[in-house]
Amino acid sequence: LVVGLGAGLLWPRGPAAPLVYTYGAGGDIPAMYTSTPSCLQGQLAVGRQYTSPAVCGEPHDVEVFTSLDLIDTQLDEPYPGRQALGAAAASACSLVFGTAMIVGQDKANLRVAALVPSAAAFAERPSPTSSFSSRAVLCALYAADGSQITGSRIAKIP
Repeated sequence: LVVGLGAGLLWPRGPAAPLVYTYGAGGDIPAMYTSTPSCLQGQLAVGRQYTSPAVCGEPHDVEVFTSLDLIDTQLDEPYPGRQALGAAAASACSLVFGTAMIVGQDKANLRVAALVPSAAAFAERPSPTSSFSSRAVLCALYAADGSQITGSRIAKIP
């Protein structure tokens, strides 16, 4: 029993599960600059607002590396809930992060976060006659130790 417990504590673990935040009105992050790719100043935290991008060539805290549409924006779907949407987003963002799209010698020291729309953002329509809404899942990366990163971690297409 002691050997099994010791081995379990020393056994290598995979990367930490992605953090999941909601963005938009009533969300963890009330204002979110949603253009991708983009770099942002300030650690991801509840209450933080990102209204403009940072320069990726300068030190920054977060890089939004892709935007995904997990739910058709033209369908009149009810909000699936933070837990269901967050689980799907965390898996999708981890999958993309694990590809050759994300590069750098420090990739093992980076972590992933999934940003999903709040219920209010999910229901929001750009105009009363529009069939589109804000349902994008944003995938972001940041340094596990909280340090800033310089330069984009998105692979350049030749």
